[in-house]
Amino acid sequence: MSITMLKPTKLCSFPPELLLNIFELAADSYDPQREPSIDVGNQSPWTKDLRVRKAIVRVCRIWREVALEGIYHRVYLHRVGQLCALVKMLEEKVGYRAWVRHIHGSLFVQQNWEKIYVRSVVKLLTLCPSCKSLSWRIAWDGDFNAPSSALSSLIGILCVGNLAKSTFLSSGTLCSLQKLKISLDFISFAIPDKKLSWALLPNLEDLTCEARQPFILSTLDIILHKIGMPNLQRLTIIVPRTTSKSVLSEKQVASICSSLERHGSSLSFFALDILAITENIGIGLGEIVNLAPNLVSLRFPAIALSASALSSAFESLREIELYAFDQFEVETPETYNPGNLTHFLDLAANRSKFPILQCLILCDQVNFSAPFDGLIESSCRDSAFQYFLSWTKKFRELGITLLQVDRKPLISIDQERWNGWTANGKDNGEPIVEDEFTELSDSSYIYESAESDLDFSSDSDSVATIHSIRSIEALEIFESTVEDEFADLESHGSEDSDGV
Repeated sequence: MSITMLKPTKLCSFPPELLLNIFELAADSYDPQREPSIDVGNQSPWTKDLRVRKAIVRVCRIWREVALEGIYHRVYLHRVGQLCALVKMLEEKVGYRAWVRHIHGSLFVQQNWEKIYVRSVVKLLTLCPSCKSLSWRIAWDGDFNAPSSALSSLIGILCVGNLAKSTFLSSGTLCSLQKLKISLDFISFAIPDKKLSWALLPNLEDLTCEARQPFILSTLDIILHKIGMPNLQRLTIIVPRTTSKSVLSEKQVASICSSLERHGSSLSFFALDILAITENIGIGLGEIVNLAPNLVSLRFPAIALSASALSSAFESLREIELYAFDQFEVETPETYNPGNLTHFLDLAANRSKFPILQCLILCDQVNFSAPFDGLIESSCRDSAFQYFLSWTKKFRELGITLLQVDRKPLISIDQERWNGWTANGKDNGEPIVEDEFTELSDSSYIYESAESDLDFSSDSDSVATIHSIRSIEALEIFESTVEDEFADLESHGSEDSDGV
């Protein structure tokens, strides 16, 4: 049996830098706007990303040397067995440790696995000196089942037990960590202060704390008083929307204010994503500006607008993102009520309160990715469009951009043109087919232009007229134009065949 040696293909001979860019383009399915998120499942983007990366390293030795680092760049863990295997591999292969830059964990921890889990997490956090972001939570069956010990939570691991007492921690993950997302769900029970130790995250810049119920927000005090974060710049507090109505107690509001009081002077970004609250949130713009005067970007729900008045100005605020659309109510079939949004828009237009504001983003509390068109009832679209169109023009004069989801304009230029055209048509008595929320392009209009590629005959007077979309006249013109073009092509084809 003869063995045939295959020569390397041209693609294998590319420089490593170029190959690395090709691999990243082919395999990276991760959305940086959702980072640090935890998506576990066969259909999640990271699964596809990991599958492609594993296939790349099996192609040839050259590709393996280039692409192997990419497999460990972003690590996802959703079983204790995976955690133990990763720790064992990092202990044996020291060179792999520097490749781990992002760790995402969402694990189901049984009680008999708890000691192994805690020991493995401690080792993992000491074996990854180049890790930049850490997202961690414990997944349990049911909404309120808690582990038997506070050690199972990441906060418990950081502040209780062996990790806080480790002498070799100075070279571990906590020193290099820049972004941290943790779940507060399973440390809601009290941990005795005498068991808590001090933990330091010297380079942490971005902290996200998520709780599935508002009452768990009281555990923010543990993070604030037992974890040092001298360089914290971004703080996000999340309570997802639930079906039950919830309110914040005075203790929970005090925890939020305490977090701002402790770190507010250094914060450039603050997000209060407490979407489960349907009544007065207890904290408003007045408290935020007093506790965090140097904010550059702010995100909060519209329910916080009525909490307090704004007594002083946001001198450094450039961007505001408001969960606003869920607050709207329909009073009559054709009238749209923006609620307290009008008061806030008036406030945002006040340059004495927001002297350097550049961007205002409006989105929905429930469907974060839903565009403006899909958030308005069809019976109220006309009045809602006119309402936001007037505010768009007013903010434009002030140098402020009104945006929606994905940072797209709330009212596009095409929509403004369409609105002005239909308004003129109504004044002239022309029949207009109105669809003010249809995205228009240059092909939506028919102009008489000397530079046009189409040569219209002079007897077609209707061509010089601007026709509405979906009108019969526009359809007839399109059909006749296509027929003429096909006739010309057929005539040219027959001439070419005759010449041959």
